[in-house]
Amino acid sequence: ITLVPLEETRTAGEYALEKVLSKQPGTIVVNSGAVGSQTSVYLRGANSHQTLFFVDGVRMNDTGTPYLNFLGGANTAGIGRIEVLRGPQSTLYGSSAMGGVIAIDTAHGIDGTAGRLEAEYGSFNTFAASAEITGGMQDLGYSLSVTRDQTDNDRENNAFESWTYNGRFEGQITETVTIGATLRGLNSTYEEPGSTLATFPSEGTAETKDHLLTAYGEWRASDGFKSRLTGGLHRRDYVWVSTWGDSPSQNDRRILDWLNTWSVNPDLEMVGGVNYEKSDAEIPGYSTDDSIVAAYASGVYRPVESVTLTAGLRYDDYESVGGATTWRLGGSWHATPTTHLRSTIGTGFSAPSSGDRFGVPSWGQLPNPNLEAETSTGFDLGIDQQ
Repeated sequence: ITLVPLEETRTAGEYALEKVLSKQPGTIVVNSGAVGSQTSVYLRGANSHQTLFFVDGVRMNDTGTPYLNFLGGANTAGIGRIEVLRGPQSTLYGSSAMGGVIAIDTAHGIDGTAGRLEAEYGSFNTFAASAEITGGMQDLGYSLSVTRDQTDNDRENNAFESWTYNGRFEGQITETVTIGATLRGLNSTYEEPGSTLATFPSEGTAETKDHLLTAYGEWRASDGFKSRLTGGLHRRDYVWVSTWGDSPSQNDRRILDWLNTWSVNPDLEMVGGVNYEKSDAEIPGYSTDDSIVAAYASGVYRPVESVTLTAGLRYDDYESVGGATTWRLGGSWHATPTTHLRSTIGTGFSAPSSGDRFGVPSWGQLPNPNLEAETSTGFDLGIDQQ
């Protein structure tokens, strides 16, 4: 796991989310074009659709709802925490986490009030500006941010412009109960000049709207037990406009996640929960839907101070392709105060979208009704010497 040092990246002038991620170990970020184009993440060489974005406590993408346009236009304004988890993570996070997980959390409020204003201008008529404010009083905290990005890029007909906005409101209802809500939004337009080959230029404009709304409640029954219920609404609208006509698509996902963490004693910690998702996709002349029910449990045990053992198990039941069981085992040993040995092994899977199985007639995509989920087994061995 890598906890991205956000303050260091901002001091260095790195604000684009794709640029920040590209500097993390084992993380390759590839653009399909210039700034604002579709952007893919390859964790340890796994395919781009095998990386899951886990945002504000819910899964933000699956095979049918890709993150490519979101990542191409996203920045770090309003983000309070980014973690990069490499290797199979399906045991806790389900499908699309075969290569790993990028976990993003919107900034929380603070006591008092603090703000940040930033602006930059560069070549190719590039302009970016952002405003952030965080604060709180008594039992209420909040954070708000808005960013404007635009650039003409180097080639003609290759301009990009976007608005992104993020917010969190959180209130302490009682000493043991907290409720809150988050909103993340992206509106972007990217002009694709296409290939330089005159025979097949494929020029067009990609218009993207990506919004994620969550609401959550957390109950701390004791110092060691915490239960959190999160509901999420995710909508992605994408339109490709070219001389051949418009090609729109729309994805809606409704998510409910119940997470429980229990510190049994200083040597044993448990995590368990259930997850439900309902997804719908619409393309002109074609629509499809799917649903998921999942349950998972994981534990961390320290038999002695220098040794940590982990184990986890998850079962996902898809309406479209049936069930999938994943597991994960790990161990670490601090052989000396400066020498750390570690190893994990786990399984992962990535469920095909309904479009993959039943085709998309308007795009000329043929059906493959017997297509099964991708599965994997991954392991790592490591030594850290300080």
